[in-house]
Amino acid sequence: MRRSPPAPGAVGRFTGGAAGAYDAHAVRALAYAASTVALCALIAAACQGDPVGSAGGAAGGGQGGAGGCPTAPHAAFELTITAADGTVPADTAIEVAWSVGKQGFELDDRSTWRSLVDGNVVCDVDTSVDAAPPKALATLVCQLWTTGPTRVTVTAKGYAPIEQTLAPKRSDRCDVVLTGQVALVLRRPAPDAGSE
Repeated sequence: MRRSPPAPGAVGRFTGGAAGAYDAHAVRALAYAASTVALCALIAAACQGDPVGSAGGAAGGGQGGAGGCPTAPHAAFELTITAADGTVPADTAIEVAWSVGKQGFELDDRSTWRSLVDGNVVCDVDTSVDAAPPKALATLVCQLWTTGPTRVTVTAKGYAPIEQTLAPKRSDRCDVVLTGQVALVLRRPAPDAGSE
């Protein structure tokens, strides 16, 4: 006796013989596909709302990961240095120490200016050959490509030194280290109470 193929909509109904085996296989394939789609939706939902991935730190955009999870390499910290009374002093110096090294940056010493090719402390300054150190810089922004806790010291003549140990910020949803945004303000030391 010859059997005809199952009617449309009959997938998953056991019809016996080779066609029945095909129907059971189709049901398993559909179940696997549905579970895969559900898993992908769950992963995407887990990363939504996590403030990572975009340049401004807002959720939903990003560097290519699901739900804004960063996938491209990124700095552990981004320092934004300003001075409370005006421009960043020309002799501002930054010293960074972490588990595998130490590196410095001096605004008035071009030999300390690095790029990602040769450094871990990368500040946004004009590194072209003829560029002079900036004289009236409102903000100095530096990326720290470090791992683990990072000790930062910022100094400038006539200003109180700033010393902080920065802890990496991890995303629980994406299981990556996020770029920590750190604002540091140089301030002149308060005069002694006994001096005029």
